[in-house]
Amino acid sequence: MLLLDNGTRPPFFDISPEISVLHLNLLKSSNGFLDGLVNNLRRILVLRKAIQESRPETVISFMDSTNIITLLATRATGIRTVIAERTNPQHTANNAYWKFLQKNVYQLADKIVVQTERVTGYFPKRVQTKCVVIPNPVVKPIATSQPPIVLQRPCIMGVGRLSYEKGFDILIDAFTELAQSYPDWRLVIFGDGPAKSTLAAQIITYGLEDRIFLPGYAMEIRPLFAYADIFVLPSRLEGFPNALCEAMASGIAVIATDCSTGPREIIRHGIDGMLVPINNHKALVRAMERLILDTTFREQLAKQAPVVCERFHPDGIFIKWENLFITG
Repeated sequence: MLLLDNGTRPPFFDISPEISVLHLNLLKSSNGFLDGLVNNLRRILVLRKAIQESRPETVISFMDSTNIITLLATRATGIRTVIAERTNPQHTANNAYWKFLQKNVYQLADKIVVQTERVTGYFPKRVQTKCVVIPNPVVKPIATSQPPIVLQRPCIMGVGRLSYEKGFDILIDAFTELAQSYPDWRLVIFGDGPAKSTLAAQIITYGLEDRIFLPGYAMEIRPLFAYADIFVLPSRLEGFPNALCEAMASGIAVIATDCSTGPREIIRHGIDGMLVPINNHKALVRAMERLILDTTFREQLAKQAPVVCERFHPDGIFIKWENLFITG
């Protein structure tokens, strides 16, 4: 594993000691276009040297800007290169310069793994021919240890990075409209990120510090799903949201915004979840209120939600990856 960081931050997942990990320390910030150009050239050269020294059969790269740097680093080396796009590329390229590179450099890849069919449509025809759709696997939940905290029910839960694209400000607005009518309900949003202070201020402005909680990052989120009655994904932008899949696998009624990619490929509206328009807190209010009031419908959705584990079973997903490596 070749990582661009300096290794000071521990990995989210445990890594087997049988896997070699090399931290390349290439995440230096850039001051302006020229400095950024120099930094990226250095990243390409250092990464190219590290790849050649590791003598791989295939290089796999993840995330948009890293994909571009990796493709330039493996150019003319004869090393097979597969890149993986993990979110909606229409919104993730940083600026016009990166968008240009994305649409033109991606054609250098041998294969491009995308998570949904709709992502493929973003790219030019010459790039689309290299795309392979492989969703994320969804693992059936297993018995785990006690959760770090016990949530008071009834409870609406959100999980994700506290940033603008995740739309938790919309969820807070929607819950606020319901708070007075349903005084027993609480909203708990797990995660951390740059918007945390803004969201906290929003909660204070509404005077709902005793009803809306931001407990921070939770290393073990699965045990907490057992205490949630409704899960809401209010994102403005998604790729293939793992938190939504995990909530459904745990048997919770879910509501998600109908982003241009992601939730629609996971949720079957009205069968195992609900979809609402993005940036529309009124629609979210109506969906949340329906699930609060109609316990029968809420239970029906929760009962059907775990079918997501069968639709995206790891065995089927891993076979697609293996076929990609074997057949090209």
